[in-house]
Amino acid sequence: MKINLNKHIYEGWTVGDFIENLAWQVELIMSGGAIQKPFANKQELTDWCKDNQPYYKKKILDVNNYFAQKYNLT
Repeated sequence: MKINLNKHIYEGWTVGDFIENLAWQVELIMSGGAIQKPFANKQELTDWCKDNQPYYKKKILDVNNYFAQKYNLT
């Protein structure tokens, strides 16, 4: 699935901006280096992203799909 990193989401923030902002945290969680247990499925990831992305607290499908693909979550 092709993800449009330049797609505008909220007040100048793009899909790529949200991914860049969350990537280090998701990496830390998925590598076992955080207090948070690694995500077991895509729904856990989606809920976490929604709560932790800056400014915009709604599900962003492209952001969730990017991380789900990267970490093989279904």
